[in-house]
Amino acid sequence: MTKKTTVAFPLIFAVSGFLIFTPFLCGQEQKGAFQQGIDAAYKGDYDSALARFAEAIRLDPKYVPAYVNRGDIYKNKGEYDRAIADYGESIRLDPGHVPAYINRGLAYAAMHNNDKAMADYNQAIQLDPKSRLGYINRGLLHEAGGDYQGAFDDFEKAIQLDSGDAYACNNLAWLLATCPKAAFRDGRKAVEFANKACELTRWKNPAWVDTLAAACAEAGDFAQAIKWETSYLEAPSLPKSNAAEATSRLKLYQARQPFRVPQ
Repeated sequence: MTKKTTVAFPLIFAVSGFLIFTPFLCGQEQKGAFQQGIDAAYKGDYDSALARFAEAIRLDPKYVPAYVNRGDIYKNKGEYDRAIADYGESIRLDPGHVPAYINRGLAYAAMHNNDKAMADYNQAIQLDPKSRLGYINRGLLHEAGGDYQGAFDDFEKAIQLDSGDAYACNNLAWLLATCPKAAFRDGRKAVEFANKACELTRWKNPAWVDTLAAACAEAGDFAQAIKWETSYLEAPSLPKSNAAEATSRLKLYQARQPFRVPQ
């Protein structure tokens, strides 16, 4: 089990966030259609959002944000081919549009096309060397491929760019706590970054409490590991698959054993 927290930009943050980018449109019709799409997406009415973004594109076929927003809706619906097509069109219209590269990379990664995902993350970072979201998502791809040094470097770079980035702190903590290669494990630092991620989000993200449990176990504090893993298991609406994995980790901590991601 490899724990991942992907971050899309600029419209969708975390795994299933919503639209935040509402640029000015000169024409009132385009502005109205685009804003209606934004409003519908916030409400979870994806079909209406798609229709309104399509209308904005009809009114202005070169309007890049409409393609990116529509691509994000398709991505959230699991229609990755359509999402990639929209991101591709936005890149054709504006080759320097970093959000389109990052979000297209996420769509490629969801389709297990890791080479193309990596190429998009690399391009995003080349265009914007301060793109912490590019580093976070590329780090996750490195980790999934067993390149733990690459993952460590990218998470660390994201934190250097923004020490208050909870996603980067959580991902680095998970790597430091659970990496199958001992050289990358550091329980003390894992606890530090896991605590910081939880504090930054006011302890409202149960998955990051799970990370803290793993970090405590790696640091040898099994009482705290059991406490936090139990707290994670008590989180409302925890999926059954996650609960089963967490229960297995809890049993390890009760036996005074840390958790390792399988190689």
